[in-house]
Amino acid sequence: MESAAQSLPELARQIRAERSELRTGPVFTNENIGQLGAVLANGSTTPDLANQAQQLEPVDVEAADTEVAFGGRTEQGWREAFEEARAEIGRSENLSELTRQELEDLNMRLLTESSLFNREGQLMPLITEKREGLEAAQQRIVDANQALDDLSAELRSAGGPAGWAR
Repeated sequence: MESAAQSLPELARQIRAERSELRTGPVFTNENIGQLGAVLANGSTTPDLANQAQQLEPVDVEAADTEVAFGGRTEQGWREAFEEARAEIGRSENLSELTRQELEDLNMRLLTESSLFNREGQLMPLITEKREGLEAAQQRIVDANQALDDLSAELRSAGGPAGWAR
């Protein structure tokens, strides 16, 4: 460093420039390593890296460093997917709790409200509807948890870091 008062952006530009100066040869990534294998499978026993590297597609090194994709998603994409899956679980749990409370209120009205003529006839269809709604809300929780488990399995099979699921 030239001075102790050098700003962070200036330091980052300097380090990036030093890195780019070090990268003079071909860059092999997950995307183009398969192409190298295909070239070797065509009959050559030892790789002539200089010639084969010219046959490979060019890769933007800066993009490769920052946008590593697993299963077609970047880190940000995986994190957003897990955040949405957890939000859906929360919404489902809230809906289930709300429906349970409404069912309790209807049951309490059935037991205590004497001003209604034919309480059972008026409230039982509502209670039945709320019970069905509660079952549907509980099934929605199960489905949301299963979707989160499936997303975790998809991340594992794609080879992504487990930390992206947090």
